Amino acid sequence: MRWIRPREAVTINVIAFGEGSVSVDRVTVGLCRLRAVGAFDMSNRGILDEAICTAARASPKIIEIDLGDVRFIDAGVVRVLMERRAALAADGCVLRVVDATGLPAMVLDLTRTRNELCG
Repeated sequence: MRWIRPREAVTINVIAFGEGSVSVDRVTVGLCRLRAVGAFDMSNRGILDEAICTAARASPKIIEIDLGDVRFIDAGVVRVLMERRAALAADGCVLRVVDATGLPAMVLDLTRTRNELCG
C-alpha cells in the first residue's frame, strides 16, 4: 500500500475547540482516517463536520472517523455524521465510524445508527 503524507492530500492539522479535537491520523490512496479526541456536543460538533468536509476535498473513496479516544457524543453529532454520510455517498465516498466504544457506542446504539455508521 502506498502511503501519502497527509499534507499532500488534506490540510487538516488539528482542529480544536473546547473539549474536542480532530486530526488526520492516516492518509493512503483512497482512504483518509480522522482521529477525534475528547467530547463532542452541540457546542463543538461543527469542528467534526468541518474536518469531514475538509477531508472530502481530497476525494478519498473512504473517510474513517476513529472515535476510540472520544468520551462523549450527543444525538446532534450522530445527525452530523448521518448527514455527511448521505452527502458523501452521493459523491461515491463512504463515511465510516471505527472504534466507537463506551458512551459513544451507547449513543450509536440508542439512535440505532451503529450499523449504518460502523458497517
